[in-house]
Amino acid sequence: MQGTYAHKVLKNHKDAIALLQYRAHSTHGSMSKSRVEAAVARKGGAAGDACDEASGKVSQANETLQSLSDKIMEVNSTVALLSMVPVSAILDGVDLINSTIAPLLDSLPEALAKPIASTLDTINAFKESAMGDAVSKISEYETMILDAVTVLGDVQPLTAQLQESIDQQCLNAAVAGGVPATPAVPR
Repeated sequence: MQGTYAHKVLKNHKDAIALLQYRAHSTHGSMSKSRVEAAVARKGGAAGDACDEASGKVSQANETLQSLSDKIMEVNSTVALLSMVPVSAILDGVDLINSTIAPLLDSLPEALAKPIASTLDTINAFKESAMGDAVSKISEYETMILDAVTVLGDVQPLTAQLQESIDQQCLNAAVAGGVPATPAVPR
């Protein structure tokens, strides 16, 4: 059968499928659902439904991951802004007190100026403490956000591997003319 026409057709078909698979992986990282469907349709197999369902679930998982990543980034920017709102009000208030009262201290008798200056020092210390607390909280939130982004970063390659596995099973089924086993897809 080595030199027969049927052998050449089968070899050319396998080469074409391999080329299709190579192009899909080199241009997009994994095959898209439409390419899997086209490969199955050309072969006439009934694998399309299982492949569609599995690819659809992986796509849905990827969309959920992307949405979650977007939400995390929104939280990141919102936390910094909201954390600084009360601190900004404190800073503005302390600056106003300092700009209006501190210049008057020089013109007051020392007995009156000393307790006022002490109170201003306490207010300035509160200002520094508030700023330090806000920076500390922002740092804590940034650490939690970084942890969340890291976890998502670890999941994304897994979904890519899952999609590659689904694509490979569907292509193998298309080449063999059968129906692939329904791939295990996360729910």
